Amino acid sequence: MIGRVIEQIQRISDREPEAVADVARKVIAIIQAEPCKPQRRALPDERRAKTGHLRIAAADGEDHEYVAQLGYYPDGHIAEIFVRQEREGGTLGAMLDAVAICVSLGLQYGVPWDTFEAKLTRQKFEPSGWTNMGGDLRRASSPLDLIFRWAGHRREWTPGVGQEEPDGI
Repeated sequence: MIGRVIEQIQRISDREPEAVADVARKVIAIIQAEPCKPQRRALPDERRAKTGHLRIAAADGEDHEYVAQLGYYPDGHIAEIFVRQEREGGTLGAMLDAVAICVSLGLQYGVPWDTFEAKLTRQKFEPSGWTNMGGDLRRASSPLDLIFRWAGHRREWTPGVGQEEPDGI
């Protein structure tokens, strides 16, 4: 790898290829000596949050209900997501909870929200169907699709009507 980097730098610099190569060796040595360690962005103990009560009226005739909560950093970006299936137990509820934990950790380690939204929306599995939401959220192809499209519309903190900013947050 180091050899390829040095060759590319030498091709770019016609004037002093040895000086450029020497600098490249030093930079690569520094990078190898101190590898980048991911930094988790801490959340304040008290933070803003938005909660959504989401429902899918599935083809099986049952309403499948979920509660999604978004926690925000003080700068207004999503920091965490919690998802709870209203009906206790079940594989789907456990899977949604695990996905939410992984997404929350990713957000706290710097993965952009757009990355998760792009990968987790439009996933197709049951239950799917009409929702209790309007606009482009009125139909969902899966609970993941509904939850992450709902959250995508709320990616930045904006107080709702009648909401005030809490003191100190």
